[in-house]
Amino acid sequence: SVLHSVRKMSRVDRTSIMLLDRETDLLETAAVIGPDGPMPAKLRLGRGEGAAGRVLSDLKPLIISDVRESPYFVAPRNGGPVWRGAGQSALGYVGFPLVSRGKVIGVLSLVTTQRRDFSPGEVAFLQAICGAVAVSIDNALIHQDIQRRAEKLAGEIALQKQYAENVVRSITDGVLTVDIDNRIVSWNRVAEAITGYLADEAV
Repeated sequence: SVLHSVRKMSRVDRTSIMLLDRETDLLETAAVIGPDGPMPAKLRLGRGEGAAGRVLSDLKPLIISDVRESPYFVAPRNGGPVWRGAGQSALGYVGFPLVSRGKVIGVLSLVTTQRRDFSPGEVAFLQAICGAVAVSIDNALIHQDIQRRAEKLAGEIALQKQYAENVVRSITDGVLTVDIDNRIVSWNRVAEAITGYLADEAV
């Protein structure tokens, strides 16, 4: 996965992605990868809350060599320090805003369990990676949104079709409907009685 690759290339202990919920304007944990793979984590941060919230509000990388010396690792919404998740304490942190098509969609965070000074070259390299990651995530979110809308529309069309068919069946005159190619698409019971053909035979 993307987080596995970023973790390996950056030589950190944990990587995580928090995505911005447009309705609540809160960052929510989407995924966390540690040395042994995916890790359970659930965190919600507002702008300026915690390290990731600070990245979101400032829209620029945040580098912390030792989180014990930083006020940004206190998350007011959860009432405690956020670096002690999943049983491992963090010391080094660097966070990047994920920006795609001119809009911020979340924050990518990298955590080390040892004090770490990220060089300007490392930061520039990771920032370039984050640009590609942001576009990839944004495309996936757009695809999911289109799929949800298509499923919703399909359900609405099915309901409308069922309603129309019920109306046609209830009419006391013989009724049939055709599509734009003049193919019969519905045939009510009265039409069956008049013609002697069942709907399954006519449609």
